[in-house]
Amino acid sequence: MKETDLTAKIITYLRKQGCFVVKQHGGPYGVGGMPDIYALIPAEPYATPVHIEVKLPGNKPTPRQEKMLRDLRKAGAVAVWVDNLDDVNVLLEQLKE
Repeated sequence: MKETDLTAKIITYLRKQGCFVVKQHGGPYGVGGMPDIYALIPAEPYATPVHIEVKLPGNKPTPRQEKMLRDLRKAGAVAVWVDNLDDVNVLLEQLKE
């Protein structure tokens, strides 16, 4: 499986759960280390912002990506990295509690 395939599966899953989802694309005008997926998870009274870095099983975020995840968490966002769809399901369940 390619990372893009896993990312697509996660995006499809999140959308089926009623989330607003955007695939972040890198490039010369983007911010280095930004996670692959930005999602708004429905919640009351406001949606929960979630940033997800997608890695294939056995891979981990780069130091730059790890720093970005930490910075996003410090700003109050949920920021995680996953290497499978089950982790996303667990995350959604935790956010519902």
